[in-house]
Amino acid sequence: MSGWVNEPLSGREDACKFAQTYLIPYLKVAKDCTKSSSSDCDYERKNLRNDTIGDSTWCSYYLADGSYFALVPSGDYLLNVIIDANGHKKPNVLGYDILKYRIGTKVDAANKGLLDIQWTGFGSNSACDTGGNGADCSALIMKNGWKIPTEDDYVRLGGDKEKYPYKSLY
Repeated sequence: MSGWVNEPLSGREDACKFAQTYLIPYLKVAKDCTKSSSSDCDYERKNLRNDTIGDSTWCSYYLADGSYFALVPSGDYLLNVIIDANGHKKPNVLGYDILKYRIGTKVDAANKGLLDIQWTGFGSNSACDTGGNGADCSALIMKNGWKIPTEDDYVRLGGDKEKYPYKSLY
């Protein structure tokens, strides 16, 4: 990461250039969705509140294992990384099979590398609960030792048992 670009990133072109330079050479890419208009590249994704997320301007790829990832610039030296573990197969919901992280790219950034989306806590707009949109679920999984929390873990970490988001999936 010490050799990564040290300039602001903006737009799809910068995100794709970053991916082609620093990520794609190390991944088994099955399909480059930035060069394809097939229906499995542009499929409906929702958040925990059932709002549609994403758009066709993402720099996105399918990997050989069927997972999907996209890069979206998010501020000067940050890229959002959207990972759908099972690609276009259901449920396609942020916080379930879709997780959101960030990559910091600035050479002198304290947290350069993979970052969670900033933890905003339970009950917030981004919360990993039935009232939030699910963006914090990646942070919650990181806080739980990289394991999807059980209902007991969720309560131990401060969540409301009644709003536990994984009941219907796990």
